[in-house]
Amino acid sequence: MPQWTASYVCGDGQRIELAHDRPAGVLLAQRSGERFTLQEQVGKSPPTFVTGSDSIVVDKDSISLLRIREERQTCRLLAAAPVHGALQGTLTKLDRMALPPGSRAKVLLVDAARADAPHVEIASTSLVTAGNQVPLHFLISYDPAAVNPRSMTYRVQARIEAPDGQLMFITDTATFVLETAEPQPPVELRLVRAGGG
Repeated sequence: MPQWTASYVCGDGQRIELAHDRPAGVLLAQRSGERFTLQEQVGKSPPTFVTGSDSIVVDKDSISLLRIREERQTCRLLAAAPVHGALQGTLTKLDRMALPPGSRAKVLLVDAARADAPHVEIASTSLVTAGNQVPLHFLISYDPAAVNPRSMTYRVQARIEAPDGQLMFITDTATFVLETAEPQPPVELRLVRAGGG
């Protein structure tokens, strides 16, 4: 029986689920439908798990993931329930066009209080895909003291650019968040092809 389980979102927008079986000394991982088992290296601090040339190093609120033929990924811990200071969600699109490897997604939390002025960015996060497709998962950390839940003017928006910087997809509807004093539940942002094509 696993001693602890946790979910993380990685820098490429993929989510990884981990379950640590301490008595057996193994870490069970699932990512993009693939399951793999890693063996704990005794005496390592922070805890390190390996299988072949794959490895996961577990730190307090993040992991470092190294897979064969992939760049090292840093993955951030997702809270089990919504918390103040964190906004998590997914990017989806109906368009069947595949995202080329190296596509860049940016998700912004903005204050849109004044219609006649530019939005004020509160926080943002960026993802770089590694051939993976939507849904892309994101986690934005923000300072809860920087937002006023009575304002009801905060929204989240996103864009995806090709590796050459050309805009491919964008959110075209307003998704308002942080409208109450309660932590924000996960949001889903649906993107459309830029230019309406």
